[in-house]
Amino acid sequence: MEFTRDNIKNVEVGPELDSLVGTFATKVAPEIKWWVMDDAETIIYDECNYESDARDALNKRVYEGLKISKKEIYRNYSTSVSDAFKVLEIFKDRGYLFTVKNLAGGAWEVSLTDWDGRCDISSAQAATPAEAICRAALRAALRRKERGEA
Repeated sequence: MEFTRDNIKNVEVGPELDSLVGTFATKVAPEIKWWVMDDAETIIYDECNYESDARDALNKRVYEGLKISKKEIYRNYSTSVSDAFKVLEIFKDRGYLFTVKNLAGGAWEVSLTDWDGRCDISSAQAATPAEAICRAALRAALRRKERGEA
């Protein structure tokens, strides 16, 4: 998925948003799993840590229409508050200050402030604190990218 302002704003909470956060904001590698599944990808028959184990598992099954699929599984950044706070810890280690606010009406706002030579604030509002953290972190990462910083 492309790393743009529109994607940050519009990507749905769940695996897609988690993938963006893992790839561009935290830069933490995903867990790799190999799944033996049906062609429609609706039933997972086996979950393996290695491709060779998945091939062995596939060879033991007598069903037609099965395949091996490689999956990159990121932490549940956008749905788990504890995983989302790991994102804030990473940004804190990078020199950011952060605030997390519960607004009137139940919405959440997260601001990340980069004090590295400038007061650069990236913020987001969302229905949950985890989602707000993810979107603010992605905005901060995009701003760094636009400035030519990794």
